[in-house]
Parts: sequence; structure tokens; C-alpha cells
Amino acid sequence: MNSNITYVVTDIEADGRVAGLNSMLCLASVACDSTGRELSSFEANLRPLPGAVQNPDTMRWWATEPEAWAYCQQNQRDPAEVMKEYAAWLDSLPGEKLFVAHPSWFDFKWVFWYLMTFVGERKFKLNPLDLLTYAHATTGWDFQAAHRRNWPDDWFGGHLHSHRAIDDARGYAAALARLLAMNAKLDRQHAGIPPK
Repeated sequence: MNSNITYVVTDIEADGRVAGLNSMLCLASVACDSTGRELSSFEANLRPLPGAVQNPDTMRWWATEPEAWAYCQQNQRDPAEVMKEYAAWLDSLPGEKLFVAHPSWFDFKWVFWYLMTFVGERKFKLNPLDLLTYAHATTGWDFQAAHRRNWPDDWFGGHLHSHRAIDDARGYAAALARLLAMNAKLDRQHAGIPPK
């Protein structure tokens, strides 16, 4: 386990699939140490980008989640202001920052695009960690079975998936803590060290 890494467990919500064409509406990250302990958190709702459009399929999905939609419409702020604050928050965290999400390919592209557009700096130097892949590798479950919908409820630490970005990020952070502990145990077994 690398104690020099801060895990930045992140969830975003958007009104489409393509950053720039569509808009990121919510950004939430929970920073954890190598044991999964929360160090700090960041949450903001963003105003839609000027000239951006809403994806019809995504908006049909949002119609099935009225509470989460209402939540991400509150206190919307200028994206440039939010991303500058987010960059400063990332800079305040110790060690190397590792972006973590489920799925990382979706959330990371939004955060990367918004950071590059509004801050001009990528901030995350390490490749993102995908929680589905990490769960698959740690548990030995079939890759498709390692999806979050199949995880035990207690993995989420009481933060069941609500599509409120901060709730989902905290749930993923709890799952990451579980997986880190499982991995540490596996490391000890492979090294021939008796369990604690």
C-alpha cells in the first residue's frame, strides 16, 4: 500500500455524455488516505456551459430521478469559479493524487476537460483507478459481476447510490476502503505474513 497516494474518489452528474457539447452539473470528490480514511471533501453544482445542449436520452433518464435532478439544480455556480476552487483543493491534498471513480472512463473525462478548459492544468498525473476493475481484480469475481449494483450494501458505508454526487462519492470511498483492506490482507498472505 502506497502511503504517499491520496485517493480522490469522485462522482459527477451531467446532462449528456460529451464534455463541452453537454454540461457537467455536479462534481463531488472525497479524498482518502491509503487506509480509506476520509481526509477532506469537495462538492459543487455547476451552471450549464454557454451554448451547450442537453442530451435527450440523458434527460429522459433524469426524468426518472426527480429528487437527484432537483438537488443538482440548487446553488449552481460558474464552472470557471468552481474548477479553480477544485484545483486549489486538489493542491491542498498531501502526496500524489489518484483519481478514483466507477466508471473512471466516464467521470474522469469530464473532470479532465473542465480542468483543462478552466484551469489549464490536468492536476492528476497518475492514470485513473476504475473501481469496477479494482473490485474484479481484488475479489476474483467475474468482471461483469463486479459492477457496483452487485456489491454488498455494507460496502457503501450507509451511502447507498442516490445520484447525488457527494452521496455517491462517499459510497464509493467506503467501497474503496473495503477493497484496500482486502488487498492489504491479500498482500500479507502472498508474502507469508500471518493475519493480524
